[in-house]
Amino acid sequence: MLYGLLLRFCFVCFGNRPEQLNGIKWSDIDFTKQTLMFVDTKGKNAIPKKRVIPLANRAMAILEQAQRISGCFDGPFIITGGSPIDIRNLGRFVGAYNDWLQDHAMAEGKQPPERFTAKDLRRTATRLFTDCRVLKEHRYLLQSREDGSVESKHYDHDDRLPEKRDVAKIYDDYLSRIIEGTANEEPDNVIQFKATVPSIA
Repeated sequence: MLYGLLLRFCFVCFGNRPEQLNGIKWSDIDFTKQTLMFVDTKGKNAIPKKRVIPLANRAMAILEQAQRISGCFDGPFIITGGSPIDIRNLGRFVGAYNDWLQDHAMAEGKQPPERFTAKDLRRTATRLFTDCRVLKEHRYLLQSREDGSVESKHYDHDDRLPEKRDVAKIYDDYLSRIIEGTANEEPDNVIQFKATVPSIA
């Protein structure tokens, strides 16, 4: 269950990577301001950088689901022994989910959807930003990417939070329209997540 929630959380959090969000603690979440702080160690020389992103209601709902499972532990995706779930199992989880989608489609006489990998989440999120004509600079703020500017190198990404909220709303509104089927044209590579997913032992 937590693997599915983590994948969905990464997607609604603008395609940030599972290894960035997997180890977050409840103390990293400001439920009043609806923000999340996490440490990004990805990139050149792997220098840890603090990132702060806004959380839409959809992300908060996922955290509420996780809280019912791991609320007594230090973080949303921590279950036993104080360690986060092993993201090395994500590939196995996604493979099982692809199998479930394929079997479900075939049982209904439909064309099976194209298989995807965990890495496709970030590409799909980037595609949504592109479809919404979000500037690369603004997308980088939310996706923990460096744009080569002095600001990116020397300032934490919690700066410009009001600006991030504006861009996050564009992303979340477009995602809502895709889910509801009201978007003018749904991108080919948008991954559809169902509420029911297979469990993995």
